[in-house]
Amino acid sequence: MELKRLYYDNKVRTRYILPQKSIAEGLNLKYDDTYLNYHNNICPRCREEMVVKNGNVKNIGAIGAGILQTTGYYYPYAVCKECSVDMEKSSRKHNEEKSSEIEEYVGKVIPHLAP
Repeated sequence: MELKRLYYDNKVRTRYILPQKSIAEGLNLKYDDTYLNYHNNICPRCREEMVVKNGNVKNIGAIGAGILQTTGYYYPYAVCKECSVDMEKSSRKHNEEKSSEIEEYVGKVIPHLAP
């Protein structure tokens, strides 16, 4: 099955996605946007389908990033608005647990990004 490239609104792309590569470089990490570009039709936090219209991912609540210290990868991802609201309301411990779940999920989708 051929994966379709996903796109993001210009505001999201320029304000939140483009700086991610510089952050990775500043941390001396390898930047991998495969999840964001080809698999982010699923929110990695709640695993619900994101709204995609004409290849553009909609209803984005936040852009996050995972860092794999063991392999030196930095990968960005988008979470849905519902998860973004939940993150703001949740405890630090709950958000850390969810971050671990995101890492596991992304690693299943893209094996070289597995923790």
